Amino acid sequence: MISIIIASRDGTIPSLSLDGNYEIISVAGIKGVSRARNLGASQASGNILLFDDDDIDLCGSLNELEYSPCNWWQPTYLNGTMDWYSTASIIGINMMGSGPVIAVRKDLFFQVGGYKNMPWEDVNLHLRLKKISEPGTMNVIATVKRPFEQLSYIRSNNAR
Repeated sequence: MISIIIASRDGTIPSLSLDGNYEIISVAGIKGVSRARNLGASQASGNILLFDDDDIDLCGSLNELEYSPCNWWQPTYLNGTMDWYSTASIIGINMMGSGPVIAVRKDLFFQVGGYKNMPWEDVNLHLRLKKISEPGTMNVIATVKRPFEQLSYIRSNNAR
């Protein structure tokens, strides 16, 4: 089974049009997205964890993940994130091969220590996972609903 973990402030669940055997774990009201995701991971009954933000819709198939030889996966396509990537590169962060949606085998997630409480926690997790193995690609399209202007961390650091 795949556990989809969604951390949000208010319990918002994004649109999920997915094929496969999965459960949804919504973690709301926890201060700090890393803490919320780690809590969701500890509650998960699946052997694969898929982390999603509450403002990113997912569609596609999760069927191949349980039988894949890979240890972690990224979506086929992140729709609506090119502004993220181009702005991140301006401030010196290479986000290609990273992003807010990731699936990872549960044992590997805990082996690398889960999410760290820091800015760019998703990039940090990707870098630690890449030290162990290269990612596979899941047959999922992730669509970001949040406008670029709301990415305050990038905006505030870009203005410096």
